[in-house]
Amino acid sequence: MYFFMPPLFGPDFNQREVVSLLLFIFMASINVVIVAVLDLAIERIMAQVQNVRALIESAPNGLLVVDRQGIIRLINPAAEKLFGYAHGELVGRPVDDLVPHQRLEAHRAGRIAYHQNPEVRTFRDLSGRHKDGRQLPVDVGLNPVSSNGEAVVLATVIDISDRTKAQEVQKLIIRELHHRTQNLFAVFLAIATRTVDENKTNAEIKFVLNGRIQALAHAYALIAESAWEGASLAAILERELAGFTTHLNVAGCDIVVSPSATQQFALIVHELATNALKYGALSIPDGHVANDGKIERLDGGGTFSFVWKETGGPRVTTPTRKGFGSVILLDSAKQFCQSVTLDYPPHGLRYELQVQLSAIEASMPSPTSSPESSPTS
Repeated sequence: MYFFMPPLFGPDFNQREVVSLLLFIFMASINVVIVAVLDLAIERIMAQVQNVRALIESAPNGLLVVDRQGIIRLINPAAEKLFGYAHGELVGRPVDDLVPHQRLEAHRAGRIAYHQNPEVRTFRDLSGRHKDGRQLPVDVGLNPVSSNGEAVVLATVIDISDRTKAQEVQKLIIRELHHRTQNLFAVFLAIATRTVDENKTNAEIKFVLNGRIQALAHAYALIAESAWEGASLAAILERELAGFTTHLNVAGCDIVVSPSATQQFALIVHELATNALKYGALSIPDGHVANDGKIERLDGGGTFSFVWKETGGPRVTTPTRKGFGSVILLDSAKQFCQSVTLDYPPHGLRYELQVQLSAIEASMPSPTSSPESSPTS
């Protein structure tokens, strides 16, 4: 303005030039505002692009952008990690590389059909192919989007390995629960039937049956406390003989036995304790019961021997008939033991069994097992 127009308000500066100057200033201001607004819009768009990219990069689930030809145009780190590929290794490669070989034809046909009618869809319980060839259980979600005017598909891939494992564990637990329930009812039926068949009064039958069922319940309580991993034989003895600790000596019985063996030992200990309380060492103040266990391990296997020995009780005589208690102590025990003996020397009953460790030992320690193996009295 200084070089090409007369001085402002000078004699040569007419009205027309004033209007031109004001119009110039007005148009220049509009241009400045437009440039500022465009610059701000571009910054916001760039920020949104960066946010979207950061969102895709940090998404915990796998994200892929696939074009109509089935070529991967974009993939986030989660998907690369899921399928075992390095960063950028999958871009430009066909999405068929992530599909198991036996599913390739069906996948190609499904991809063509999807592009003919693109819509939001979810496919559950599919299988993806890892770089090393193994299959991965996945859920896949498809969403049609547009990129640079081209129709593409945004695929969300979710690893469901944990869910699949949880479902398998749940099915295993249900099967195991069904098996254990059937087994429990079978044992209960056998106990009830044999107890009722014994030559006893109704009151005696009620007392005996109640004791045997309680022993079984105690065994299952111990197993439940250890999440069905097993129970300590020492804990079984201490729970069954809780009121006779001053007459009891337990040594070497801190072995953790399996759930099935827990049930067997609970019934055996109950029968021995009941007999000792009614006729044997625990029926008088001076009586005493010793429980000795011994483990002999050899080349990953070995044996376990258990001895129940009564002393200080009334004189013992051999019973004239065989009741259900003898069935539990001898016949049932022989089903899982190598050898079982039940002797009636005059000074006190002696019961001994020997069994393979592989037949009774739990696979892992139980929290109910006693940390010490010292006698209880």
